[in-house]
Amino acid sequence: MTQKLALTRDINGFNTFGIAPSDVKVGVQLIQNDEESFQVPTAFKFYELVFSIDPGLRVWVSYDGATPDVPSSTFATINSELNPAARTVPGGTIVNCITPDTSAFVGVMMYGIP
Repeated sequence: MTQKLALTRDINGFNTFGIAPSDVKVGVQLIQNDEESFQVPTAFKFYELVFSIDPGLRVWVSYDGATPDVPSSTFATINSELNPAARTVPGGTIVNCITPDTSAFVGVMMYGIP
């Protein structure tokens, strides 16, 4: 069963980003320039993905099956983002990750959005 996203409240009653552990998690040890992917479940229309990436390492992430780009030494349009913290995506989205570093551990917790 997918954990629903439920933010906690601070002392003043405002929503904060204190969240319960997810029961839907994936993880991988990325190897340099070797793309890995996973598919978000489909039980909910949308999911909040919370990424955990090795500190100090670079992981490029793209969505919907697009190959993640590792940028070159000049500015150019790319279809990926560096070390995202959290993203909302539709259920069934394909998420792709790659690192230019020797290796990098990546964990992703997924929360269904009711």
